[in-house]
This record gives sequence, C-alpha cells and structure tokens, in this order.
Amino acid sequence: MLTIFQGAKRAGCRAWRQRSGHQHQLGLLSTTSTWRNFDHLSNQAKACLWITVMLLCATVSACGSERSAPAPGVSASPASLIDHQAWMVTDANSDPLASHRPSVVNCGDLTSWGPEESYVEVDTGRCNYLMIEQPALASGAIGDHVKGSITHFDLTAPEPAMAHLAVLIRDHVIFERMIAVPGPADVFSFDEILTAPFEKGTPVYLHVHNHGQNNWRLYDLTLVPKP
Repeated sequence: MLTIFQGAKRAGCRAWRQRSGHQHQLGLLSTTSTWRNFDHLSNQAKACLWITVMLLCATVSACGSERSAPAPGVSASPASLIDHQAWMVTDANSDPLASHRPSVVNCGDLTSWGPEESYVEVDTGRCNYLMIEQPALASGAIGDHVKGSITHFDLTAPEPAMAHLAVLIRDHVIFERMIAVPGPADVFSFDEILTAPFEKGTPVYLHVHNHGQNNWRLYDLTLVPKP
C-alpha cells in the first residue's frame, strides 16, 4: 500500500511541485485549510490533493482491517474442535480425572470404542472406563461457546448405579452429567460458555464410565466465537 501511495503521489504531484512551489504544498497540508482555500490551485494540484487523501483513507482502512483480524488459531466463525479419526486413549499418568479411574481398566478391545464418520462411540459392556483425547483444532477465548451433542441408548445394569459423562478441555470441565442407571435412552445437547481461554492443540477429553452394557456417542464439539 505504501508503494502504491508513493508512486501515485509522485505521478500526480510532479507538475504541482514544479508550478506551485513549496508554499502551496504547505497550504494544502495545513489542518486549518478548507476546500475554498484551494480554488486558486491548478487542476493538477487539486487532482494531487484528491488522490493523496483517497490513498491515505485506503491505507488507514487496510491497516484497521489487519488489526481487527483474528489472531492465529482463533476462529472468526463456528469451527469444529475435533476430528473423530484423531481420538486416542489417554495415558493413566495424564488422566485429568485420575481419581475416578479404577485400578484395572478393561478397554483395549477394538470393539470397546471407536470412531465413525460423524461420531465416536463407546460400549461400556466392553469398556469399564474410557478416557480419550485429541488436540483441539482451534483456539478459544473467554466468552466463546462450546456446543456439543451426546446420546446414549437405554441404560441397563444388574443393579442401580450411576454413569459419569464428561467433556474436558485441558483440566477444565466443559460438560458433565451423572446419570442414573438403569434409565431410558436420552440426548444431551449442551451450549457452554468458556471461562478460561485455550490454545489450538490443547487436549480435548471425552470420559465415560458406568456399570452395565450401554452405548454412548459423542457427535460434535463446536467452538462458536462470542458475538
């Protein structure tokens, strides 16, 4: 933009500088001047003034747009935080809910949990404790919304129990429910407001555990920037 401005200024003002001299230049740039002060100027001088003003306005506008652009990794529109093919089992040493973890975790079977095209599913009949993670695909700021949907089929168990469902970003719980088992199928749609920022690449966790044979699905986790 600076190169364009300088080139236009040189081309448009050469004749003005030759004919009007330094005093007219000072008069044009005076903050107390009005358009009536310029009636005596040549058409070339007036054209130079107009081009200069317009290019200055364009330069300021462009710089303003650059300043208001989102920071790297920050989404300006709704964006998915997850890729279902990127989920991986969380190591016991980095489990953010380690106090919930049983002494023996049986969840290594390929049919115990896994991703599909539009969701990730866990079968608690084959997995007694699930904690999976992946790096967030976008950064979030305080006041942004995190929206998601989770479903489960009918919850069954040989005796009454409680199921625990949670979504976390780093060690911050975004969504959490304790659900009585047995119970009917249900859908959880949530819209939570961030109270702490996070960077792109921060771990996103999904946690499920309960007694009995039940199927849970996380469909989406979307970041919606604050208005």
